[in-house]
Amino acid sequence: MRKLEKAEVVQAIQAKVAKSQIGILTDFKGLKVADMTRLRRQLQEADAELTVVKNTLLRRAGTDDSPLAPLLSHATGPNALTLGYADPVLVTKVLIKFAQEKPQLVIKGGTLGGQALSLKDLEALSKLPAREVLLEPGGFGWVGVGGGQPQCQQVGSG
Repeated sequence: MRKLEKAEVVQAIQAKVAKSQIGILTDFKGLKVADMTRLRRQLQEADAELTVVKNTLLRRAGTDDSPLAPLLSHATGPNALTLGYADPVLVTKVLIKFAQEKPQLVIKGGTLGGQALSLKDLEALSKLPAREVLLEPGGFGWVGVGGGQPQCQQVGSG
């Protein structure tokens, strides 16, 4: 890959990250092509995409002020970056469920709003109600990530 091509790839990653709500880095070593295709389709339904990225390009895209910065410590070995554009909870649910079915998919970590999320944080996030439930009156209200744990609480309807 030429230097100009690399710069274009880095800019494309940065543009996608800027639009995304959540980023999750995974190791896909040992997954079959059919499994990766199935995962990509499931993520597309959740308004997310999975892209295999070279570590050097990921590091270039994840400058200090980038939301990717918390993931750079995990940028070793084969990596796939999942970017979710709508509902971070739904994207996390898809990845956690898939990783349970196919243990070859190893979730390394994530980032939400520039904050690093561990596997434990992502598992907690995947257990939250869907976005639609969080937004409906009398449902739940998003509190945020406090103490490293995603949190929500039930709110009154009136």
